[in-house]
Amino acid sequence: MKKVLVIGDLFLDRYFYYDPNYGSPSLETGIRPIVAIRESFAPGAAGNVAKDFALFGADVRIVSAIGDDGNGFELVRALKARKVDTNFLVITSDRPTPVYSKFINTETNKEDLPRVDLLPTESISKKVIDELLQKLNQSLEWADTIVILDQMDDPDLGVITEEVKDLLGKARMKMFKPFFVDSRSRPYAFEGYTIKPNLKEFEKMASHPHLLDAPNLPPQIIVQRYAIKVSQMLRSDLVITASEDGAYVVENGELFRIFSMPVDVVDVTGAGDAFMAAMVVTYLNGRNDLVKSAVIGLKAGNLCVSQHGTGEFDIDDVLKLPDPKVEKVLSEKIFVNHPKNTGKFKFALFDFDGTLSLLREGWQSIMKEVMIEEIIGDKNLPEEDLLKIEREIEDYIDRTTGQQTILQMMDLEKMVRSYGFVSENKIKTPMEYKKIYNQRLKEIVKERIKNGRLNEYLLKGSYEFLTDLKNHGIKILTASGTDLEDVLEESELLGIKYFFDGGIYGAVGADYKEHTKEMVIKRLIDKNNLNGSELVIFGDGPVEISVGKNFDAFTVGVASDEKKGYGWNLKKFQRLKDVGADLLIPDFTVKLALEKIFLHISKQKEGMK
Repeated sequence: MKKVLVIGDLFLDRYFYYDPNYGSPSLETGIRPIVAIRESFAPGAAGNVAKDFALFGADVRIVSAIGDDGNGFELVRALKARKVDTNFLVITSDRPTPVYSKFINTETNKEDLPRVDLLPTESISKKVIDELLQKLNQSLEWADTIVILDQMDDPDLGVITEEVKDLLGKARMKMFKPFFVDSRSRPYAFEGYTIKPNLKEFEKMASHPHLLDAPNLPPQIIVQRYAIKVSQMLRSDLVITASEDGAYVVENGELFRIFSMPVDVVDVTGAGDAFMAAMVVTYLNGRNDLVKSAVIGLKAGNLCVSQHGTGEFDIDDVLKLPDPKVEKVLSEKIFVNHPKNTGKFKFALFDFDGTLSLLREGWQSIMKEVMIEEIIGDKNLPEEDLLKIEREIEDYIDRTTGQQTILQMMDLEKMVRSYGFVSENKIKTPMEYKKIYNQRLKEIVKERIKNGRLNEYLLKGSYEFLTDLKNHGIKILTASGTDLEDVLEESELLGIKYFFDGGIYGAVGADYKEHTKEMVIKRLIDKNNLNGSELVIFGDGPVEISVGKNFDAFTVGVASDEKKGYGWNLKKFQRLKDVGADLLIPDFTVKLALEKIFLHISKQKEGMK
């Protein structure tokens, strides 16, 4: 049995199970009480990690400081019940036991009220620090590994004081045994340890030495760009948990991605703790391979989120789950959302506006303006109501980016009726709404064309990438929700019309059914007898990505900053990732990296045959 020493901030998780149907307002205050019908206790923070180690078959000793109070009594009892050695706890009257009080609705079995936290407000006294150091010195030689949980938002109030940290640092230098760290507020402060941050914590690590040299990067791209450099600077291996995107591991100067498996998320509480415990136990049990150990950690995290609370299961339950896919990260510039196989592409379909052309950049603001004007009519609404409508319209436009304009205007007509601010005789037809919108947008487009610097209105790298595709014999087509006559004119003005030997498709009048992207793709596949894997689709909206996925095409989300004409747009990145784009790129300057990934994917498929 492997011996694990856990040192760090220890909390009591106190669960109140309340019935929302009980309780009458107080006669004195008029406030309705929360009526709990039962309560339970569980070890939290470092205690939850210790609990998981015990469940996974380790001999666990915990070093921490807790209060000499009722909450401390319950915490010790909860740890002992889970076979964690509590003999090395420092129990003091100098400070209270930290407590997270959580309220679980008995009707839904979910936590749905604000948590009540009892936290220390002063640093640990010198007397307690000296006792902690004594307990540590009694335990360091005993342990096969040391796991540090630095979990206070304000580290000055935590157990991992400078004195404790100094002792651990000296021990790490002398002992040939692994030291693992999970630090919430200062992961960059543990040079030489194996560090397990999440995405947000890794961003702190990259920001601390001022490595971040570009604003508004998606957190996953921050990891891919800087993880190896941070690892080298800190002389530390890294395991970076990325929630639904799996995990990244830097080991021996290489960056690997472990892709998450599909899971029904019930409760995310404790997933990182389960990950840490399963990873470390696997590492100790002869793997000595951080990537393979992190695979087991990810499986444990996935199993944890499928259960209520912090989850209780053993390592055999974890090992029964299928292994996730692991790949070396091939590019710091491209995010692989799904490690999907593909064949040799024969056709490439591009959305037009926002994917290639920037002439209509800002169309969302114009559409929002038109929609709000038509919805509220001449009503003078309170600011709160107006903001609510704005948020709803912004969400609608985000969801329908890529649709034909006429479909959006048909929805606008329904919205005008639904909100009820405009009288029936003043409600316009969808074509009338479309005309108003198009007129405003075309004024901007005409002004941009008049300026004559049309090369500024192509997404960076577009021309070169289209040229490469054409030279490789791939037929190219574009399908847009914009009117066909405008796409024809604007593609010619931008100098890319001749690339579209597969055709140019856009909206034609009110006949939207025959000119949807779905119909374009269906006819393309049927006419050319294509497999979905022989078609690649590029787009910046959820519509073309969703349709492409339905036909099993390979989809590339272009999450571009249209104002700059290059680089990442965080909102688009999240939207396209959520809708399931297989790859995400910021613009087409990444063409070499994109071709490298396509080649790697294709070779993987050939190797499977």
